[in-house]
Amino acid sequence: QDLGQPWKGMDPSVKPKTRSRWQIPEEAAQILETQYLIDQFPSLVRRKALAKQLDELTERTWSAPITPRQIQVWFQNKRQRQRPEPEKRKTESRSTPRLHMLQQVLQLTPQQLEALPAEQREQAESIHRLMGRK
Repeated sequence: QDLGQPWKGMDPSVKPKTRSRWQIPEEAAQILETQYLIDQFPSLVRRKALAKQLDELTERTWSAPITPRQIQVWFQNKRQRQRPEPEKRKTESRSTPRLHMLQQVLQLTPQQLEALPAEQREQAESIHRLMGRK
C-alpha cells in the first residue's frame, strides 16, 4: 500500500482539493497590527468582531468569509515572529517586550487610534496622556 499518493486507485482526473492561502490586504494588515499592539491575545468575541470587520473590508478581494480561526492563527503567528531568538531571550530583561509594545503604542497615528475599538482606544489614549503625547 503506497501512502505517498492518497488518490491512487481513484479517478486520475480528480485531484485532492488544495486550499488557497489568505492574502491579507494592506489595510486589513494594518488593522490587525494595530489590534496586536493593544492586545496580543484577543478574546473569541474580539476575534469574531475583527473577522467581521475585515470581511466587510475585503469582500471584493476574498471569496470566502474570513473566520475567527484565521484571525487566531494570524495572532499566533505574529506572537511567534515576535519571540526573540533563544540566545537573546537569556540576556534580555523581562520588561523589554512591554517596553517595545509601549513604544509601538506611542507611535500610533491619530488615524490608527481612531480605528481602534473603544476600549483599546481609551487604553492607548491614556498611555499617550501619561506620556504627555496628547
